[in-house]
Amino acid sequence: MNVIGLSLTNLATAFLLLAASSTGFSQATGWSSADSMGVPRSFHAAAALPDGRVLVAGGHSGSAYLASAEVFDPATGAWSAAGSMSVTRYTFTATALPDGRILVAGGDGASGVQASAELFDPATNAWSAAASMSSPRWVHSATALLDGRVLVAGGAGVSYLSTAEIYNPATNTWTAVGSMSVARYHHTATLLADGRVLVTGGDSGAVVSSAEIFDPSTDGWTPASSMSVPRWGHKATILPGGHVLVAGGSSINSGGGALSSAETWDPATNAWSSAGSMSSARYHPTATTLPDGSVLLAGGTELPDSVASADVYNPATGSWAPVASMSSARYSHVAALLADGRVLVAGGLGGGVTLSGVEVYQPSTSPDAQAVIQQSLDFVAAMSAPQFKAPGHRNALTNLLEQALLALPGDPALARSNLNDALRRTDGFPLRGALDVNGPAGKDWVTDPSAQAILYEALVEALDALP
Repeated sequence: MNVIGLSLTNLATAFLLLAASSTGFSQATGWSSADSMGVPRSFHAAAALPDGRVLVAGGHSGSAYLASAEVFDPATGAWSAAGSMSVTRYTFTATALPDGRILVAGGDGASGVQASAELFDPATNAWSAAASMSSPRWVHSATALLDGRVLVAGGAGVSYLSTAEIYNPATNTWTAVGSMSVARYHHTATLLADGRVLVTGGDSGAVVSSAEIFDPSTDGWTPASSMSVPRWGHKATILPGGHVLVAGGSSINSGGGALSSAETWDPATNAWSSAGSMSSARYHPTATTLPDGSVLLAGGTELPDSVASADVYNPATGSWAPVASMSSARYSHVAALLADGRVLVAGGLGGGVTLSGVEVYQPSTSPDAQAVIQQSLDFVAAMSAPQFKAPGHRNALTNLLEQALLALPGDPALARSNLNDALRRTDGFPLRGALDVNGPAGKDWVTDPSAQAILYEALVEALDALP
């Protein structure tokens, strides 16, 4: 049996399935409205919480910078207040930490560009101060590394920045690391499967096409090949197999110049290839990896107009397909993948006003048992890989197995029995809460080849038993 190599996209998607609904995925497709946020927001930030809810914080209301935050609960479709940050923030970053807290850093606001950072704890629904960065910055990037630290790079303060620093949540400290070769903001930063970070494009007074790679083992940067065109306000996502998709953005920084083109970067060859074009040119859209590995690009702007259209990139075919448009055109909004595979889109700018409206996208496909079991096999095959050891990824396997059970067609008894057996073998990893690397009977499922072989065999038998 051929086993597809595990990608970081698979891991991230599975982790977001932690709180998946017992009813499985709906077959319906398209956009539907949801309850509006408490206030209009643009250039705000969002982060998925471990229990499946989504935190939205800060931004601008159209009349004032915001410090307030609120949480969306997909189980009820309702928003609830989540306290306020200590300062107003706009175009800042929000990054999930291994323990479930959210780190927010930097941004502009009523008090100017910030170096400060703070932490949201979903267990207490409260904010607390974190250590400040060495440099005030906004429109920077923040990337969660495989070891749980967070890399912050670039942005703008008094001037465009090339500096980078790393936050360690275990010590609540920031440490300066090497600087990029090019100062940039409005760039992208994407975690690669091997733990490095690819940074692309951005604005440094002129829009750039250059790219570079941060290596956390050396704290240094090396050049990567440049994109085919300069881009800022674009989006980048990792694809199954480890390639990076870059789409949209603008080639000029004085308004207009929106791009519909896309390209992919191959880490094995350090080369870019064309990835076709979306149905609409757009910058400041959102990009969300769907459970099947495809990527949803929604909204954006072609100044002076905002965009309601959406496109999905299929990495298997290397092509784009338009999907239903949102009911409201918007850009500088946020998007988050929900535990049941839907995508939450909230706020943004559209029609000359700041929006509080929220829409939810239901992908057109639901997972099938074969695909989910195959994904579980990928997990087991990669148990010795560094990314599998990252917090949250191990018990994601438990959730994949539960999803496979839910997706079983009819009642194929042998497949169900084998999946249940595999699930029992992972009961050292609770469905939620603290992780334990030791499986049943003291077996270490991450490093023990015999334990991996037993679990792998159970999954192969489950897959072979499907009708």
